[in-house]
Amino acid sequence: FWAEYAELLRADFPGEIAFRNNSLHSLLYNADRLWLGGSGSGAFVGWGVRLLVAGFGLWFLVRLVARERSRRADEAGEARWFAGHVADALAFALLVSPSVWEHHYVMALPLALHAVALRGHDRAVPVALAIFAMLLMPTFDLFPLGHHRLAGMLVLLGLTSPRSARRRSRDSPARAAPSG
Repeated sequence: FWAEYAELLRADFPGEIAFRNNSLHSLLYNADRLWLGGSGSGAFVGWGVRLLVAGFGLWFLVRLVARERSRRADEAGEARWFAGHVADALAFALLVSPSVWEHHYVMALPLALHAVALRGHDRAVPVALAIFAMLLMPTFDLFPLGHHRLAGMLVLLGLTSPRSARRRSRDSPARAAPSG
């Protein structure tokens, strides 16, 4: 699978992209065509996608390491650790896919549930707005506003950062040592 994916990146797949496609490739392709006056098939799109995929890969690796460290320090429960890894893996697949349509965002349900469980009580409004943008808002063909699913997913990923979860659990009154 990954060898085929690498081949797609080398071939600058796909050639033309609809506004409804919520992939990074679509975002850069249409930005090049509509804002930069390009054809959408130039080096900007190809290298831009490669750099974004590499950057997101590094970001998810950092998230994985941070979550593993918090698990070893027994700061996160086993279920939260597992849910975080599952949510990240599925979100990463959506971020690096060369073509992402509305129905693919069913894969982001674990991220939405993880965000509600992890941050729903202290960040309820941003979590609700991001879930609305990602899963509930109707799709439309107005660039770049039609990429609201991608934006909602990135907000949820930011809200479920392993470092912020570790910092929040450390500062929680329930975890404070009893006085006296």
